[in-house]
Amino acid sequence: AHAALRRDPYTGSLISVSKDERLAELIGHAATLEAFKELGLGDDARWLSGYVISKPPKSPSLGWHQDAWYWDRREAYETAPLQIFAMYYLSDTRPENGCLRVLPGSHRAPRALHAVLGEAHGDAVRNETDWAASPAHRRCDGEVDVAVRAGDLVVGDARVLHGAHPNDSDERRTVITMWHMPAFASREASLRRQVAAFHSRLSQDVYLSWPRALLEPLRPHLPVDDADAVRDELRAAGDDVDDFDQSLGGYVRTPGWTGADARSRRAWEEICGGGGCVSE
Repeated sequence: AHAALRRDPYTGSLISVSKDERLAELIGHAATLEAFKELGLGDDARWLSGYVISKPPKSPSLGWHQDAWYWDRREAYETAPLQIFAMYYLSDTRPENGCLRVLPGSHRAPRALHAVLGEAHGDAVRNETDWAASPAHRRCDGEVDVAVRAGDLVVGDARVLHGAHPNDSDERRTVITMWHMPAFASREASLRRQVAAFHSRLSQDVYLSWPRALLEPLRPHLPVDDADAVRDELRAAGDDVDDFDQSLGGYVRTPGWTGADARSRRAWEEICGGGGCVSE
């Protein structure tokens, strides 16, 4: 955990929620699930992963990025969000200490910014030396600051372009970010399998370390059918995942309209006809 706190000044810590069972109640937090329903997201959101993100003092901005990993699927170009974040803030935030900033509508249509961004949380982004000169760190027309109070919950679409201001204060800015997949049971079987595999990779300590008594009431909120089978498979594989590694291998992380990935471009052309808008 301490190493992760030092490895990336842009993001800050990226410590998996699965490392601490005391955070288990956030997986199926009743008030959050009710908020999802009020937002029209249904009552079947399954938990994907979660991180404690603590941005250090005197740190640079977190550059513009989006966190969708499924741009090669038609669901990425539909209006309803496939993946959402629920951010639980442990600190008051403002632009001076690194508050969230978002670009409204950027999950529904191309922006010039999409074409110039590197892979979110990738090594190239983390190792920038002249970060202030990068387009990913500049002000953007139409951006909105999301300043909050400690205890606030912020819900958003994984596809929306977002980032964080520099933390120019002398204190850490801390948030717990949980990722959920709404309307999970209604999704295609191929997507459910992909989500289950992704979840097992990112949140393996839930199955390897958490007691069964704690895991049992969480089962309705998880994207796997058989938690015991997942535990057995992980133990057999003996794969120690680096929770800080967000490269995500073969997952497609760029929108089809950028042309950077052939699979995502095909999906975009099929559902949007090569036009600019996410389908209604």
